[in-house]
Order: sequence, then C-alpha cells, then structure tokens
Amino acid sequence: MTNTKFSRPLLLATCASAFLLTACGGGGSGGVNNNLATITGSSSGAVTASSTTANGVLTVVDPDVGQSSFALPSTLAGIYGVWTVTITGSTATWRYTLDASKAPSTAASDVLSLKSLDGSATQAVTVTIAASGGNTSALVTTVPDPVYTGAYASEKVAVFNRLNDDRSKCGFGKLAQNSKLDLAAQNHADYHALNKLENTHYETQGLPGYTGYEAGARITHAGYAYSYGSEDIAQTTWGSWYAGSINHSLVETSATATLKRLYASIYHMAGLMNRTTEVGLGISTFSYTGDGSSNAKTLNMNFAVPASNSTGQLLASSVITSFPCEGVTGLHPAFFGENPDPFPNVNRDVNPYGQPIYVTSGPNTTIALTSGTVTLRGGAAVPTTTLTSSNDPQSRLQSNQVFLVPTARLANNSTYDVSLAGTSTGLISTSNPNGTFTKSFTFTTGTVLSQ
Repeated sequence: MTNTKFSRPLLLATCASAFLLTACGGGGSGGVNNNLATITGSSSGAVTASSTTANGVLTVVDPDVGQSSFALPSTLAGIYGVWTVTITGSTATWRYTLDASKAPSTAASDVLSLKSLDGSATQAVTVTIAASGGNTSALVTTVPDPVYTGAYASEKVAVFNRLNDDRSKCGFGKLAQNSKLDLAAQNHADYHALNKLENTHYETQGLPGYTGYEAGARITHAGYAYSYGSEDIAQTTWGSWYAGSINHSLVETSATATLKRLYASIYHMAGLMNRTTEVGLGISTFSYTGDGSSNAKTLNMNFAVPASNSTGQLLASSVITSFPCEGVTGLHPAFFGENPDPFPNVNRDVNPYGQPIYVTSGPNTTIALTSGTVTLRGGAAVPTTTLTSSNDPQSRLQSNQVFLVPTARLANNSTYDVSLAGTSTGLISTSNPNGTFTKSFTFTTGTVLSQ
C-alpha cells in the first residue's frame, strides 16, 4: 500500500501560491528616508457552510519608487480554511475558502495580514464564519446499484457493495458510483499495468497511460469537478518472483481481499471512512516476469465530493462511531506495512500488528480514549497501543480521530470483543460535563494464507 498526504484525506484543491516577489531594497533612497505606504480596498468578507468562499482586492500606494506592491504572506493556512493571494503590481487579490470539515459550531473568523512590500503598512483581512449548526450533514442511506462492464466488473461490484455495507453499518454513510471517478481510477490502475510499477499516487508525463501527475489532476482530466477528494491504492502480489516479501495465495488476490488489507491500516482506513459521497474504482493486473508466474494486481479508488456540495457526509459532534463496528465480519487479522508508516520503528512484515480499531467523532471535536480492550472470545485481551493526533509520527490524524491498535497479529477466523471508554468535547453538556462515552462491539476475522 502507498499513501500520500492527499489520502489523509485532505482537500484536493491546494492553496495557490502567490507570485514570487524580488525585493527592491529599502526606501526610495536606499532605505534611508523610507516613506509610509497606504493600503485601501476590500478587507472583509463572510462565509457559511453553504457559501464557502469570499474574495476582495487591496491596493497599495507607496511614494517610494518601485515599492508599490505587497509582500507575500508567510502562511496561507487559516484556522477554518485556506487563503489564496495573487499579487499583480500594486494590487493583491485575496480569496478565502472555508473547509467544511473544519466549520466552527459557533460563529468565528479567520484573519490574514497583508503587508506592503517595505513593511510600512499592514492591512488585516477578516472573514467571518457563520455557525455551522453542529457540523453535520445528512448521511446517505441508499444509493443506486452499481453498474460495471468490461474487465473486473464482478470484482468492482463486490468491492463497491462490501465498502458500502461496512460504511453504512458503522455510521459513515454510503457512496454513490460515479462514472467519471471510475474513469480516473481505472486510468491510474492501467498506468501501473502499462508501466509495470509498484503502486504510487503519482505519474510521470511521457510514460504510457499518463493522465495527470497527481489524483486531483487525473480526476479533473476525467471531467469531474470536486470540492474535496482522496485516493486509496493498494497492490497484491503473488508468484515466485516475490520470494522473501509478502506473497499472497491465489485465493487472496481478489479486489475485496485487497480492500480488507486497506481496512487493516491507519491512514488508508481513515480515508475509506471519510466524508466523501461518490466513489470510482479501477483494477488492473500485470506480470512482472512476462510469463504469468509472478503478478501484481492494483486496486485504485478515487473518492470525492462534487463541487456542488461543500460538506459531504459529516458526523454530528455528538456522534461517536467506529470501524470496525458491531457485526463487521471476515476482517484481515494482520496489519502489515503502510506508507507512510504510522509505526516507523516496527517491522510489521516480520511482526505484524492486528486489525486497528478506528474511533471518531464530528469535526472540530477532540476525542480521547481512557481505556480500550480487544479480547479474543474465550481467550485473553491482546496488547494494544493508542495512536492520536498528539503522537502520530506523520502528523496526519486530527483531534477527532483515535486508533486503538493491537500490537500482535490477531487469530484467523476468530471473534473479538471490543470495549472502549473515553471522552469527546462534542458530548459535553450539563448532564455530561466531561463528555464521557462507552462503546462495545464484536467483529470477526478471516484467514490470512500469505504468512
């Protein structure tokens, strides 16, 4: 499996950088007699959960020759969204885009400071953000049956149904098939087969099958306009060429088996349970040796929220949900490698961990586990560790995400009982001043034949 920060998931739309500026020196007379600049124009705006952008234009006038311009801000990251600034001559065009997953439950604001090139004038741009009303949107409970044709059609149906069954069962909402996302995902899967590559989120222009350097470009190339998106990709290998590495038996090479290996991860699993509303699937296979004796099969999944929808499927702040949850079956008992690696000092190809337990709440809440156990039915509790935003070595988890991770491989074809207790700021009320919660459920594992 591979993963980039694009799969965290994060916004596909990244902050546009302003034009690079070359400083002209101090004041008009070599910095000795610097005159003060003045800034005028639109310096305020407002956004809501349904109207997520605000923009304006500022103009700077500086009596000193060559100084009528703006300095590039040191950061364009806001608390609740992102800024873009385009500097052209004496004008700065600013734009603010609210990240719906960070929308505050009470009214708030984001502020960006723009300075004149010589630093003698500063203008604060303030965007007010209306209360989100609880950071929630209706979860999708029904979607049309998927329609796939051509190679791997039945496998795509199986992946689509398994993912949606699990998302719905655990309270994350279903995903609808989208033909443009299907095209983007299949294009990237085919790129791997055409070039016989290990799985990667990136493409090299000029190679066969190139449709875009990163997932956002490939989704756009397929004609899909998005407000948010992510990509999960994994590859299954089998045959004599892979001796010494994780080598899978023929019964484990289905795309659904690959999906379960993505479940048995940290960042990829969080991506599978994100707030997106639509999905596209791509599958391809190629032989490294050319004779069919050693093969690689790629499953690529593109997830997105269309441009017409700024929020996607958001959990209410008072909700605590998990994956797995009650009744999820046949999970992969071993958590092997993941890239980037949430446990970089542990060789899990040699000593695998077990299926992670993902616990999450609504946006802008903080969740913590005070206790958690994963117990083999009729046996002992397995050792675990907890991964949160405060100890995540890759800095990808957010405050409303926590993982309880077995530090030993789980048993094949077994039942496990999970018991959790913790706190969430989204649950704080007069009757629950500490925001405490408890959660218990059961899941089962399947069989891993490749270890």
